[in-house]
Amino acid sequence: MTELDPTWADAIRNSKILLLQREIPEFVNIIAAKIAKEAGTMVILDVGGRDEPLSKELIQYIDIISPNETELERVIHKKGLETEEDIQREVDIFIRTNPHIKVLLKRGEHGSSIFYLQAGEITHLSKPAYSFADHPDLRLVDTTGAGDCFTGAFAVKMLEGSDYESALEFSNKVGFLCITKFGAGPSIPERADVERVFGK
Repeated sequence: MTELDPTWADAIRNSKILLLQREIPEFVNIIAAKIAKEAGTMVILDVGGRDEPLSKELIQYIDIISPNETELERVIHKKGLETEEDIQREVDIFIRTNPHIKVLLKRGEHGSSIFYLQAGEITHLSKPAYSFADHPDLRLVDTTGAGDCFTGAFAVKMLEGSDYESALEFSNKVGFLCITKFGAGPSIPERADVERVFGK
């Protein structure tokens, strides 16, 4: 397979964002990402899925890459990132090597961060996770799908023209609500759920 069905290719070209993940073959992601890049469509890659390094060919087409801390080691080809300083140093190196990429890091109970190059310097913005202590009517049920919900929510906020700070806050809320229900599909919150728990 060297090209996508024309209907799929047209859908990508006519979209503002293409959100990819690694549970489909890498070569399909590469083909789709290349089409998106040529059309000016933003490409976001959620690194969840296959436990293997990313290809350089795919990386060249990605605008935002979204790993959790374990998956980050897969992205940068380095094990043992134990401290904040380790993460900051290696993300800086990765971005300076791939200056077109922004790193959207999912940090579980520690919240989320985005790193990107701006005016020659690495900019870093973080938002804390939400706590069950502040929401005693909710409880941790199942973490399945939380990362997918987070990255999908971030893509939604990018479509709406939000800044990174607002997008991180919203995505943290969505990821938090996801873990209060069982199952990857049933646990995906609606916007109304977010507004009910956190307000508009």
